[in-house]
Amino acid sequence: MKKILLLTLPLLFTLSCSEDLTKNELVDSPSVVLISDNVESSDIIINVMGSIRKIYKNAYIDYIKTKSFDLYEATYHLEVAAKSYPDNTYFVVIVEPGAGSGRMVCKDNSGRRYLIPDNGVASRLMLNGELSEFYSVTNSDVLEGGNYQNMSIENFYSSATVALLEDKHLSNFGEILNSPETIEISQPNKNRTTITGQILYIDNFGNCHSNVSNDLMSEFDLDDLLKIEINGEKTFFAKLGTTYSSVGNSQNVGFIDASLKLRLAVNVGDLSLRYAINAGDKIKITKSSARIGILYFNKSSVATSITEGMKEKLSELGLSETNFIQFIERDADNDASRLFDLVQEILDADVDVFLSVSTPASQAAVNNVPEKIPLVFTYVTDPKSSGILNTRGNLTGLSDATNFNDYLSFVKRIMPNLKNAGRLYNPYESNSAFAQSQLVSLMRFYNLNFTSVGIPSINAVYEGYWSLANNSNIDAILVAADNTVSDGMTELTSLAIKDKIPVIGDSFQHCEDGALASISIDYEKLASSTGERIANVLLGADPDEEEIKYFSTDVIALNTKTAADIGFTIPSEILSEAKYTYSTNN
Repeated sequence: MKKILLLTLPLLFTLSCSEDLTKNELVDSPSVVLISDNVESSDIIINVMGSIRKIYKNAYIDYIKTKSFDLYEATYHLEVAAKSYPDNTYFVVIVEPGAGSGRMVCKDNSGRRYLIPDNGVASRLMLNGELSEFYSVTNSDVLEGGNYQNMSIENFYSSATVALLEDKHLSNFGEILNSPETIEISQPNKNRTTITGQILYIDNFGNCHSNVSNDLMSEFDLDDLLKIEINGEKTFFAKLGTTYSSVGNSQNVGFIDASLKLRLAVNVGDLSLRYAINAGDKIKITKSSARIGILYFNKSSVATSITEGMKEKLSELGLSETNFIQFIERDADNDASRLFDLVQEILDADVDVFLSVSTPASQAAVNNVPEKIPLVFTYVTDPKSSGILNTRGNLTGLSDATNFNDYLSFVKRIMPNLKNAGRLYNPYESNSAFAQSQLVSLMRFYNLNFTSVGIPSINAVYEGYWSLANNSNIDAILVAADNTVSDGMTELTSLAIKDKIPVIGDSFQHCEDGALASISIDYEKLASSTGERIANVLLGADPDEEEIKYFSTDVIALNTKTAADIGFTIPSEILSEAKYTYSTNN
């Protein structure tokens, strides 16, 4: 019996020591989550961490940095941390925008304790009913004898944190708080096709994380166009995708992230900065279509082909007219006096993007479309000299500017013996006036004599042609950068073919309308690029950061029927280089 007792005593002693050691280890190793908008190397964070480690050398301290002065983000991070950390964790929050707020202690349903400012940072946990027993932190006994009103923020939080870890009863910290401060928390909601919610936080890349759940988005389809409204004040569009790369660079996208909530972002960009979005902002989301206004000076074959190609490109990019885009189109039919009224008609349709096609249309647009509406111009010969650039912001565009040296070089290639050339043009179109000045200054370098006749409208094509043909000994008619003559090309070429005079244009549509030949930019590329530019702007790209786009003058078009009708032999090397060859004319 004595032997059994002797053997049992060491075992009991060992178990007792082991039990005490475990308790001491727990006391000496508290788990603390420190959430603050101060950087980890700041005096206050160093002081608080140092105060903990002076007493609890083996303490586990996790530091979570929030955006400066952002209560909503801090509220969200506290909610996530409370859900993620174990039951024996302590939480200390130091986010006090503007200072002056009181501080309080409380506990949650698991008995975990919190030291936080009384400024609404606990609102999400309070909304969920997870916090209870709120007490102000005013008692000098828990502040190492200090006066809470006069203490520095560093000393206050260092002392109060140590007291929190000592597990003093919360009533020792000060008086009970019956109504802690709260900030407005918007719960996500769905009303038919409209979803409302709130931005939870902004990450380091400017992506906006919302509280809108995957379930609420169940009736939306991939590639839907989302209209996002922020605080009822500003709106933008985003495509619904699966990740950032669901859209092009600089475009807005929304997708359900790993937390099964809607994230709004810019692919390779900062959505928060783009629209001045902050955590806590209210959002409204609807499935929508965008309205694009289109203004023409005339619907020439060139202008029409550009907008048709633009629409095709938008459809390729998932922005089809069938589902997501409404086009509001107006045509001045060569009457510049109508442009102002047509701009107003388009604006009355509440368009989201305004597209002006041609120089006259773009001049009217830059002077009359409010700057808040993005303006894209296309089919503009020289946006600088025509006064389109540097007139307003929120502007970008594409130029069909012909390189006139390349144009005249081609003229001499196809007609090497040409001496006398004529031109019809509208001197009231700034683009045509610019082309006229360029051609006049370059003619002598190509050993050409040049005769020009100005016409004020398409109705004067017939009269202008006879003035040019009868009063000068011309061997070819040159057409470049003129909307009026382009619109009257069919009439001009029919007259010239009868007189066996070649017409050389600067658009493949000119050849389709009967011109012998043309060299131009690639208008298919212009049309496609116009569609890309519209898509970029619609999905959030800053027009002022989109460079004005120019193209090479290198696309040859020919009309073999016209060549046969006027008895002209096209050089074989030019035939082999042609991108477009037409065998009929009008």
